[in-house]
Amino acid sequence: PRRRHDGAAAVAVKVVDASDAGSVEEAATLMRAALAMWGYRPPDRATLDEFLRQLRESGEGSNPELKVADFTLRRFQGGVFLVPQGPFVTDSCSLAPGEVLELPGVGRLALAPTNGPGLVLGADDRLEVRFRAGGEYCRPSGRAAAPLKKLLQEWQVPPWWRSRLPLIYCGDELLAVADLALCESRCLCTKSGPGERWILTWERPEYGFGD
Repeated sequence: PRRRHDGAAAVAVKVVDASDAGSVEEAATLMRAALAMWGYRPPDRATLDEFLRQLRESGEGSNPELKVADFTLRRFQGGVFLVPQGPFVTDSCSLAPGEVLELPGVGRLALAPTNGPGLVLGADDRLEVRFRAGGEYCRPSGRAAAPLKKLLQEWQVPPWWRSRLPLIYCGDELLAVADLALCESRCLCTKSGPGERWILTWERPEYGFGD
């Protein structure tokens, strides 16, 4: 299976149109191979076939899922996503240029220099990685402010990733939403060219399916 990064999503496999036995078997084979590649034991054939039947027969508005001991398979926007079980970091932590944060269930975060738009940090600026608490507003560069919840829906971030998105703050000011958007702030510089500017890089956990 080939991997792809999809916004804030990890990686996904497009569900095969299982309208006949051949396509059902193709989808089941792809899912079993992908799970084995990422170190997960596939569910038994009957369980997987039932999940494929639900995917085939349910409407687009429904989101069937297959839950086993150490992962869940969930449909979102035409793809089947692997959602590992287990806790992830929710406590805030500091982040400075030159540091790399390894956060369980979230991934690897770092600040990288850029010649494009980015964050200009003063000597006394201290950045902090936080996670959603609810009620946040964001003003993406060049846009009006909007509830972060609405923006994440617009950006098609899968629901289970929304609580894991690293939010970059300086004090109480939201500077960036993961690697999805820079927010209007006193630290934002939209110019390109020479100068010390920073953007967040985010390596998501290496698991999932590719379409």
